[in-house]
Amino acid sequence: MHAKESAAYALWQIYDLFTDGNRLVINGRFVRYLTAQDQRELARYQSKVAYWQGNLNEHIQHRINVGTNQYREAMNRAFGPGGSFHRAFTGPYWESQHLNTPPPTTLPPLPPELLVEVPVMPFPSPPAFCFR
Repeated sequence: MHAKESAAYALWQIYDLFTDGNRLVINGRFVRYLTAQDQRELARYQSKVAYWQGNLNEHIQHRINVGTNQYREAMNRAFGPGGSFHRAFTGPYWESQHLNTPPPTTLPPLPPELLVEVPVMPFPSPPAFCFR
């Protein structure tokens, strides 16, 4: 995060900013009355924060999906058909045992559409009246 973005995010985390009708309250302290323009700006800001949160959730899910695929690929290389663990058991005894057992199964990798990179959006700046 850039300095301006991190400052906006810190403000969002630290301050308990809410409105009570047309009253702006920050950390339990009445700050001022909001004009109609202020209320529209605050509504836009809140929708931007909600969109940012959705983007962050998608980014986190993407990172989880990438990790899941890496785990599945490693397990499949070791324990899947022809995997290193499976190949270690050779000889007549193991070949006779394999005749009576199904081949090992693997977990398929996730579809490519679940692995598309989701860039992180910058945190939106609060309306100017929040800094007054």
